[in-house]
Amino acid sequence: MTQGIKNSLSFLSVHSTRGGLAVYISSDESQLNFIVGKSFIFNIDTKKTITEVLYPKSVYTTTYGIWYNGITDCTRSYTISGGFSLTGPYKFAKRIYNGYNS
Repeated sequence: MTQGIKNSLSFLSVHSTRGGLAVYISSDESQLNFIVGKSFIFNIDTKKTITEVLYPKSVYTTTYGIWYNGITDCTRSYTISGGFSLTGPYKFAKRIYNGYNS
């Protein structure tokens, strides 16, 4: 999964797939729940990582779900769910729901 955007982290966990895309988190630390790491969107057909998902000013961002909403104005629409922490792991986290258009 490291084609496209470079992802040199050691561990990877795919959390959800829909509409040809997947969301995953990658980390250098082996962990059961992958709280500390970086989140990415992956195109299953092209086998390339499209982009990193990073909530503004966050220390960590996680992605757990992706939903395919359909096509609007000739663009595929998705909703991504996850969470983020502004201070570090296990301290203060919030949920996020965000749109993504490919």
